[in-house]
Amino acid sequence: MGALQAGGDLLTAQLVGSACGGAAALPFLWRARGAEGLGLRAPRGSDLGGAAATTAVSLGAAAGWSALLVGIGAPPEPQAVLGRLATAAPAARAAGLLWAGLGAPVVEELLFRGALVPALRRSGAGAAVFGSAALFGVAHAADPAAIPPLAVMGAALALLRLRTGSTWACVAAHALHNAVALAVYLRGASGGA
Repeated sequence: MGALQAGGDLLTAQLVGSACGGAAALPFLWRARGAEGLGLRAPRGSDLGGAAATTAVSLGAAAGWSALLVGIGAPPEPQAVLGRLATAAPAARAAGLLWAGLGAPVVEELLFRGALVPALRRSGAGAAVFGSAALFGVAHAADPAAIPPLAVMGAALALLRLRTGSTWACVAAHALHNAVALAVYLRGASGGA
């Protein structure tokens, strides 16, 4: 095998690339928009209710998409990173779980809902919701089958950002979505034990 082997090495490379790429943009966004411009205010209680509802919508979209694929005879494939997590070495698995549960929600929400939604909002709410949702889906194009439910998730998160003004509410919804999806997948991958 080459330098990057299936499983842990490929997972590690994907995590490092994703973390570095997303995190590299954050200082520029911070300088250009500041905390207020990125929606970094403490969420209110009602924001957290919206985050829970957004999570339910995104998980429902993922479950519905999986059911549709099964219904047409195309078994749903999990996002590639999930398959790598299930077979990764313990250290790579721990890093992957930390990134998926916390790192990705923070970085992706700052980029997509913190910076992109307000920028697109200047062209209207529809542009902010649908434009950011499409770009969020395309950003995950390494797993083409996951694009539709992730675009729905992106739209729901954009609506949450517009309604609450808080990117932290979006981070909470994204982190909860990822935690539930990871728990369900890893439970199934281990045989439900």
